Amino acid sequence: VRDHRRRFRDGARAFFADMLQLDGFDNLIKDPGAYPKFNQSVADSAREQTLMTMVDLLVDKKRDYRDIFSSNDTFINRYLASIYKVPFASPQDWAPYTFPASTERAGILTQVSFLSLFSHPAGSSPTRRGVKVHEIFMCEPTPDPPADVDFSKVRDSNSGTVRGRLIDHMNNTGCMACHRRSDPPGLALEHFDGLGQLRLTENGAPIDVSADLDGKTITGAQGLANYLHDDPKIPACLVRNVYSYGVGRRADDRDEDYLASETSAFAAGGFRLPDLMIQIASSPAFLKASIPSGARPAAASAKPQ
Repeated sequence: VRDHRRRFRDGARAFFADMLQLDGFDNLIKDPGAYPKFNQSVADSAREQTLMTMVDLLVDKKRDYRDIFSSNDTFINRYLASIYKVPFASPQDWAPYTFPASTERAGILTQVSFLSLFSHPAGSSPTRRGVKVHEIFMCEPTPDPPADVDFSKVRDSNSGTVRGRLIDHMNNTGCMACHRRSDPPGLALEHFDGLGQLRLTENGAPIDVSADLDGKTITGAQGLANYLHDDPKIPACLVRNVYSYGVGRRADDRDEDYLASETSAFAAGGFRLPDLMIQIASSPAFLKASIPSGARPAAASAKPQ
């Protein structure tokens, strides 16, 4: 039993490392002038924090999958404590930590891993963060921008706020449609800089973290967490990812009825990850699927090669 549990936890870590695109830390670069606290130890710690959190919440405690967006239960070490600006006095390398309810931290999207991976080397990026919310957690890829788009105003970090620069950028008719969809989740996370540190102003101007998602106004990371927790696309995407990872190919039109059925069962069971994995692995459709020789399983939301 103990060996089975260990293998299941290892499998869950591998799955989430792939789904959350944590291999991005292998090549992550930050401007040392903008983020002097960033180093390889911080990068390694951020990756490990997220994996520990996901396994603890979803495998060990069998929590509702959607709680990854709202739960403030996590783990920190001394490197991350410096970024989060919280005390760390444990004699162990890692210690459990719960961010207070009054904090702006809200689940996995406010961890250093997501915030730093999907930002620029010297600044945040609402667009990158918003794109990744849609891609990773909703299985909704965003088209690449037109080749002739001028990004100079958006990247001018010496004036105003990113929000203001993005609004100017959105006036470009070739960008408007995608940015109105991708940017709102990222704008809600703008109280966190490109390393994941909390900040309330940018270039002396207060940062507005309100956003409009499908006609609903949300405010800040906690508003985004609540929105995603209740969005039916979130569990449906996880089901798609688990199935795709297991069979080693992206789900397609042939799988839609099966995935819809599995998503309904996932919801009926309380959105528990271990139950979902057992449910899919023991289903006739999964057992009939074949993994091509030498294929590497990939989450459905992973970036196309």
